[in-house]
Amino acid sequence: MIAFLLESVKQRGYQRRIIELLALKALALQQTGEIEPALLTLENAFSLAEPEGYQRTFVDEGEPMARLLYQVVAHKIYPVYAGRLLQAISEEDQRIKSPEKPKTKGLIEPLSDRELEILELIAQGLSNDEIAGRLYISLSTVKGHTTNIFSKLGVKNRTQAVTWARSLGLIATDSFNSHLP
Repeated sequence: MIAFLLESVKQRGYQRRIIELLALKALALQQTGEIEPALLTLENAFSLAEPEGYQRTFVDEGEPMARLLYQVVAHKIYPVYAGRLLQAISEEDQRIKSPEKPKTKGLIEPLSDRELEILELIAQGLSNDEIAGRLYISLSTVKGHTTNIFSKLGVKNRTQAVTWARSLGLIATDSFNSHLP
């Protein structure tokens, strides 16, 4: 099934989806004990992901991906990139384990922690490029999260999103000034 989907997204040129499917295929191969094919598949994913700075695709897979990444590093496959991914997974794990959870009252579908983080940066006036740089994610990932934020809040632009989020108490009313010295 993954092979069929992979071929379909390759024909359409959906690079983000190609990377996601390759990551999932690598995890599936690892799960069945096929380590060498898993490493080759992940190397293929890295060849597409690393130049664009993709991280979230790998970080979201958590511990199973971390186990595979340790093997990637041992085989010297994109060691710097794999190391950054392992660091990001570790940071994500720590963030998830923290007791403080953001408020998401008043929404049919709550915003994810990452969406709240991006919304806070939008409220601070950062551009999509600046957000991508600050969070070490790709520009297309920022745009995808922004689209999800707008959809979940039922708004059409950044100003409406910030105004509505403030009224719901999702972000502080002084977010714009919080990044000033």
